[in-house]
Amino acid sequence: MRTLTIKIERKFKLFKWLFGENKTILNRKAPEKWEELSRKQFKKLVNLFYMQELTEHERKLKTAMVLYRLTRLNLFLFDAEQMQHLVKKCQWIFEESLTAQLIPSFKIKGKRYYGPGADLSGYVGYEFIHADTYFMKYMENQNMEMLEKMISVLYRPENEKLTKEEFEGDYRIPFTPYKAKQELPNIKKLPTWMKYAILMYYMGCRQGWENLHKNLFSQESESDAKENEGWSKIMLRIAGKEFGDYDKTVAQPIHTLFSKMDSDVKDFKEMERKNRANKNKY
Repeated sequence: MRTLTIKIERKFKLFKWLFGENKTILNRKAPEKWEELSRKQFKKLVNLFYMQELTEHERKLKTAMVLYRLTRLNLFLFDAEQMQHLVKKCQWIFEESLTAQLIPSFKIKGKRYYGPGADLSGYVGYEFIHADTYFMKYMENQNMEMLEKMISVLYRPENEKLTKEEFEGDYRIPFTPYKAKQELPNIKKLPTWMKYAILMYYMGCRQGWENLHKNLFSQESESDAKENEGWSKIMLRIAGKEFGDYDKTVAQPIHTLFSKMDSDVKDFKEMERKNRANKNKY
């Protein structure tokens, strides 16, 4: 936790002698990483990022107010330099991607839904094919139904058939497109701020993937995936090379598949480049 302390100089010599030169008028602690946010703070931040039209300065100032639990009256205690320092102390929220799972589960109409873990742990290839395609379609036109479909892939009811021996940290029933479609009416009832919170979490995890696997998440590859189910095609190409047939491949954890997929895309692009070069010779 970060500590913010504001002091003012005491006016009277007696008070300075008794209590010291300065008087503390504000002493607050604030989170310094996503995991330390309270649910109330997280909800307010999601509202600031997705549900309010603000200038960059306004968003940064309001973020600081949320993190340090400040009121507008509190802000009058800050001089210009202190205000600048306050905003700077909260810059991490704009620079560090959200990969912590702050919405691990939710309940709708008496049914509890569970999501993947931190950094989308438990997320497998078959989920990725569907969820990421919905994500890209949402980013193209901000169609809320695409976001809801993405969430219905990620969040699923508890798998009550799992035994203690079989449990590996993922409560969810296995993903199928039919089950996701069946649960979609309930997902639509999710509060708007939570839909955006899950989007923020997914985007944060995805940013890490993009940084690690630049070939796979190139603009060209993503465009192909969105239009032609390219993720499925890539997994089909790597099927049989290490994990078995296609069904066994898409059942692998996505983090296990990314390196293979990235390498495949790199090789495939190189092959296409050589083919074009050969055609140009004739």
